[in-house]
Amino acid sequence: MDPALYAPLENKPLARSESLEIDDLLSRASRGDTQACLQVGQLFARGEKIRLDRERAFFWISKAAEADLPEAWLRMGLCYLQGLGTKPDPEKAILLFEKAAARNIPFAMTSLGICHSMGSARDESLAFSWFEKAANAGDPDGQYYLGQAYEEGKGTAPNPEKAFFWYGRAAEQNNPFAQKSLADCHKFGKGAPFDLALASRWYAKSAAQGCMPAMAMLGVHYLWGYGLKKNKSEACRLFREAAAQNEPIAQYYLGEFYLNGIELEHDPQKSFELFLKSAENEYVPAQNRLGDCYANGWGTREDHEKACYWYTSAALAGDADAQLSLALHCLRGVGTELDARAGLDWLEKAAAQNQPQALYELSLLYLGGRGVEENPEKAVKLLLKSAETGYREAVEVLKNIGMADR
Repeated sequence: MDPALYAPLENKPLARSESLEIDDLLSRASRGDTQACLQVGQLFARGEKIRLDRERAFFWISKAAEADLPEAWLRMGLCYLQGLGTKPDPEKAILLFEKAAARNIPFAMTSLGICHSMGSARDESLAFSWFEKAANAGDPDGQYYLGQAYEEGKGTAPNPEKAFFWYGRAAEQNNPFAQKSLADCHKFGKGAPFDLALASRWYAKSAAQGCMPAMAMLGVHYLWGYGLKKNKSEACRLFREAAAQNEPIAQYYLGEFYLNGIELEHDPQKSFELFLKSAENEYVPAQNRLGDCYANGWGTREDHEKACYWYTSAALAGDADAQLSLALHCLRGVGTELDARAGLDWLEKAAAQNQPQALYELSLLYLGGRGVEENPEKAVKLLLKSAETGYREAVEVLKNIGMADR
């Protein structure tokens, strides 16, 4: 919502000049100074220069709101929306946002868009309308949400070019989430020219403002040299910082660093712990890797039932490596019931994504007529596709049947 209003509490002593400034504000607020009431409320809400106290924040903001201060209506609406210092009341929040929006407070328009994007007030067309008003009024958060609406086709037809335009407007106003989204546009060529170097620069800007997903992606770019020079040490630093903030992509990559001894001492237990955190945060590659940990006893006790659980989760999300692993467990009856039909289905799904070992394993089934009708021609096609990826076992089988040069 509004990170500036609800910043974390900083327990640090006040300088005497700051104490005097707060005493003066409190005195003026107590005498009915409307602006002072709002300022005191915001200080209590942020925990800035004074101990965090959301009940007192709500009290002083409501005093300012009673005096018909539009900015206070916005702040009071945020309190009702998030239940900060008072009981949550989305209906009261919407009424206050509407009052503030009518007085041309841009973030009130954005807040109305957010309210109509969720819960019982959900109306994507109305949300889009408010985001559009906020964006045209210059609110960077509104511009970001409008870009997101265009990207995802919420309340309007999908339009990658317009999404890119509005992300750009918000990014220029230093909205870190828009900067990350703008980087994504350049990375994947969505509504914008494909440009990894430019994507890296925007990820860096976003990460510098504390956007952890952008920090993780910047780490990925340093790891693989996407748009900048490879630097595994810098990638590791970024992954560690973002992983400490529970960022799932960073947790996954840091787990790989520990598992493979990249920039860090080989530590399977730490890698397992990181994969587990990332998997629980629903990052699909980590779910597959967690399955590998349970299947092989990496950093944890070998447990094929748990391996199948995590392989299934990742396989259903479309991870080809997990589909292969689950297929092999089904075909062998390890960690799950022996189920040739399910095993074949998962193999075919993985092979359809050109997973090298899946292509190879499926070719053997067709070559020997195991669980499927024997089909040497199809088997050879699958072997050739697997061999094209450099999968060694496929190359060897092709040699043995005299087809290595095809």
